[in-house]
Amino acid sequence: MATEGNTTQDEYLKAAIANRTTMRVLLLSGKDLRGIIKASDAYTLTLDIGGGTELLVYKSAIGVIGPAGRPGE
Repeated sequence: MATEGNTTQDEYLKAAIANRTTMRVLLLSGKDLRGIIKASDAYTLTLDIGGGTELLVYKSAIGVIGPAGRPGE
């Protein structure tokens, strides 16, 4: 549950980072990203997409974010 000073977004992302959950990030452009969120701040998140590649994603570009589920979903 979000507490004073922490938003629901903060709590959701902290849990995803702590659990190393593979996440699906659907951008407003339609690009579909999958990876593990390594860090988050007020404006960005760092997404590890594997193969030694990390992406800096602006939160303002994100339409939907959630657990990746099974491949092909």
